Amino acid sequence: MTKTKHTATAPNGQIFKRTSQNRVYSHVVLGRRSEENAFLSANSKFNRDHDGNSWDWRVKTSEGQGVYAKYASEAEDHWGRKRHEENLEEARQFLAANPDRKAYQDRKQADRVADVEKTDFTKWFDLGWASRIDLAQKNASTYAGKPSYAEVIIVEAVIG
Repeated sequence: MTKTKHTATAPNGQIFKRTSQNRVYSHVVLGRRSEENAFLSANSKFNRDHDGNSWDWRVKTSEGQGVYAKYASEAEDHWGRKRHEENLEEARQFLAANPDRKAYQDRKQADRVADVEKTDFTKWFDLGWASRIDLAQKNASTYAGKPSYAEVIIVEAVIG
Protein backbone atom coordinates (compact mmCIF):
# COMPACT_ATOMS: atom_id res chain seq x y z
CA MET A 1 0.00 0.00 0.00
CA THR A 2 1.29 3.47 -0.85
CA LYS A 3 2.07 5.82 1.98
CA THR A 4 0.73 9.37 1.93
CA LYS A 5 3.16 12.06 3.02
CA HIS A 6 1.80 15.13 4.80
CA THR A 7 3.68 18.37 5.44
CA ALA A 8 2.82 21.47 7.46
CA THR A 9 4.82 24.66 8.05
CA ALA A 10 4.81 26.69 11.28
CA PRO A 11 4.90 30.52 11.20
CA ASN A 12 8.66 30.46 11.92
CA GLY A 13 9.32 28.16 8.94
CA GLN A 14 9.63 24.99 10.99
CA ILE A 15 8.52 21.94 8.95
CA PHE A 16 6.35 19.13 10.33
CA LYS A 17 5.96 15.84 8.44
CA ARG A 18 3.79 12.81 8.87
CA THR A 19 3.32 9.68 6.80
CA SER A 20 0.18 7.55 6.79
CA GLN A 21 -0.89 4.41 4.96
CA ASN A 22 -4.64 4.80 5.34
CA ARG A 23 -5.43 8.34 6.55
CA VAL A 24 -5.42 11.75 4.98
CA TYR A 25 -4.67 14.67 7.28
CA SER A 26 -5.80 18.20 6.51
CA HIS A 27 -4.61 20.08 9.61
CA VAL A 28 -2.06 19.96 12.39
CA VAL A 29 -2.29 21.64 15.80
CA LEU A 30 0.92 23.38 16.88
CA GLY A 31 1.83 24.81 20.25
CA ARG A 32 4.57 27.18 21.38
CA ARG A 33 5.72 26.89 24.99
CA SER A 34 5.25 29.77 27.43
CA GLU A 35 8.47 31.33 28.69
CA GLU A 36 6.63 33.03 31.55
CA ASN A 37 5.12 29.73 32.70
CA ALA A 38 8.49 27.98 32.43
CA PHE A 39 10.04 30.55 34.79
CA LEU A 40 7.09 30.29 37.17
CA SER A 41 7.50 26.52 37.23
CA ALA A 42 11.27 26.71 37.70
CA ASN A 43 10.77 28.97 40.72
CA SER A 44 7.66 27.26 42.09
CA LYS A 45 7.17 26.33 45.72
CA PHE A 46 6.17 22.83 44.55
CA ASN A 47 9.57 22.21 42.92
CA ARG A 48 11.43 23.72 45.86
CA ASP A 49 9.48 21.51 48.30
CA HIS A 50 10.14 18.48 46.08
CA ASP A 51 13.88 19.21 46.20
CA GLY A 52 13.71 19.50 49.98
CA ASN A 53 11.79 16.24 50.26
CA SER A 54 14.38 14.55 48.05
CA TRP A 55 17.16 15.80 50.34
CA ASP A 56 15.20 14.66 53.45
CA TRP A 57 14.68 11.20 51.93
CA ARG A 58 18.40 10.82 51.43
CA VAL A 59 19.09 11.87 55.03
CA LYS A 60 16.60 9.27 56.27
CA THR A 61 18.10 6.64 53.97
CA SER A 62 21.66 7.45 55.07
CA GLU A 63 20.53 6.85 58.67
CA GLY A 64 19.37 3.36 57.71
CA GLN A 65 15.64 4.16 57.64
CA GLY A 66 15.11 3.88 53.88
CA VAL A 67 12.35 2.05 52.06
CA TYR A 68 14.33 -1.21 51.96
CA ALA A 69 15.65 -1.01 55.55
CA LYS A 70 13.22 -3.66 56.81
CA TYR A 71 14.87 -6.16 54.44
CA ALA A 72 18.42 -5.42 55.64
CA SER A 73 18.35 -8.26 58.17
CA GLU A 74 17.18 -10.76 55.55
CA ALA A 75 19.44 -13.33 53.91
CA GLU A 76 22.60 -12.05 52.20
CA ASP A 77 21.22 -12.66 48.70
CA HIS A 78 17.81 -11.08 49.32
CA TRP A 79 17.00 -8.35 46.78
CA GLY A 80 15.79 -5.93 49.47
CA ARG A 81 19.04 -6.16 51.41
CA LYS A 82 21.05 -5.46 48.28
CA ARG A 83 18.82 -2.53 47.34
CA HIS A 84 19.04 -1.14 50.89
CA GLU A 85 22.82 -1.23 50.76
CA GLU A 86 22.83 0.48 47.35
CA ASN A 87 20.47 3.21 48.62
CA LEU A 88 22.56 3.65 51.76
CA GLU A 89 25.75 4.17 49.75
CA GLU A 90 24.08 6.49 47.23
CA ALA A 91 22.55 8.60 50.03
CA ARG A 92 25.88 8.93 51.83
CA GLN A 93 27.62 10.02 48.64
CA PHE A 94 24.82 12.48 47.90
CA LEU A 95 24.99 14.02 51.39
CA ALA A 96 28.77 14.27 51.20
CA ALA A 97 28.32 16.38 48.05
CA ASN A 98 25.21 18.23 49.36
CA PRO A 99 25.51 18.66 53.14
CA ASP A 100 23.11 21.64 53.37
CA ARG A 101 19.39 21.32 52.53
CA LYS A 102 18.80 24.99 51.65
CA ALA A 103 21.96 25.16 49.51
CA TYR A 104 20.79 22.04 47.66
CA GLN A 105 17.35 23.57 47.03
CA ASP A 106 18.96 26.83 45.85
CA ARG A 107 21.26 24.98 43.45
CA LYS A 108 18.42 22.87 42.00
CA GLN A 109 16.33 26.02 41.50
CA ALA A 110 19.25 27.78 39.80
CA ASP A 111 19.71 24.74 37.54
CA ARG A 112 16.03 24.86 36.52
CA VAL A 113 16.22 28.61 35.82
CA ALA A 114 19.39 28.09 33.75
CA ASP A 115 17.60 25.39 31.72
CA VAL A 116 14.70 27.79 31.04
CA GLU A 117 17.10 30.56 30.02
CA LYS A 118 18.70 28.40 27.35
CA THR A 119 15.36 27.13 25.98
CA ASP A 120 14.23 28.28 22.53
CA PHE A 121 10.67 29.52 23.02
CA THR A 122 10.20 30.24 19.32
CA LYS A 123 10.09 26.49 18.61
CA TRP A 124 6.72 24.94 17.81
CA PHE A 125 5.56 21.48 18.94
CA ASP A 126 3.24 19.09 17.11
CA LEU A 127 0.16 18.62 19.30
CA GLY A 128 -1.72 16.39 16.88
CA TRP A 129 -2.83 15.87 13.29
CA ALA A 130 -6.47 15.87 12.22
CA SER A 131 -8.42 14.81 9.16
CA ARG A 132 -10.98 17.63 9.53
CA ILE A 133 -10.92 21.22 10.76
CA ASP A 134 -13.51 20.55 13.49
CA LEU A 135 -11.32 17.79 14.93
CA ALA A 136 -8.30 20.09 14.84
CA GLN A 137 -10.30 22.80 16.63
CA LYS A 138 -11.41 20.32 19.26
CA ASN A 139 -7.81 19.23 19.82
CA ALA A 140 -6.56 22.83 19.92
CA SER A 141 -9.17 23.75 22.53
CA THR A 142 -7.70 21.18 24.94
CA TYR A 143 -4.34 22.98 24.86
CA ALA A 144 -5.45 26.61 24.39
CA GLY A 145 -6.34 27.18 28.04
CA LYS A 146 -3.23 25.55 29.47
CA PRO A 147 -0.64 27.92 30.94
CA SER A 148 2.25 25.86 29.59
CA TYR A 149 1.48 27.07 26.04
CA ALA A 150 1.87 30.71 25.02
CA GLU A 151 0.17 30.08 21.70
CA VAL A 152 -1.78 27.26 20.05
CA ILE A 153 -2.56 27.41 16.33
CA ILE A 154 -3.98 25.23 13.58
CA VAL A 155 -2.01 24.94 10.34
CA GLU A 156 -3.17 23.38 7.10
CA ALA A 157 -1.39 20.20 6.03
CA VAL A 158 -0.34 19.64 2.43
CA ILE A 159 -0.12 16.23 0.80
CA GLY A 160 3.14 15.54 -0.94
